[in-house]
Amino acid sequence: MTLFYAVGQWNAYFAAMMYLPNSELHPIQMYLRKILILSNTQSSMGGASMGGFERSLATQQLKYAVIIVTILPILVIYPCVQKYFVKGVMIGSIKE
Repeated sequence: MTLFYAVGQWNAYFAAMMYLPNSELHPIQMYLRKILILSNTQSSMGGASMGGFERSLATQQLKYAVIIVTILPILVIYPCVQKYFVKGVMIGSIKE
């Protein structure tokens, strides 16, 4: 339960969006949200300007890099608590 709560809090951006007016205090999820929205609006506009393909490629690379940095702490923590998942499943199983 703690891991699910931690993941939920790690991915929460709405409270920060509502209560933190200073952009220097925003969590990484707010920056990820801004990058994803910005890349979607740029791709919908077509990007027909000079160097549009290179700019699109750089935007995609930045987007995927921020996603990996955002996911990395959860990926590091999960193997450490995986044994507790197995233990919880075994406690709740039917024993004959």
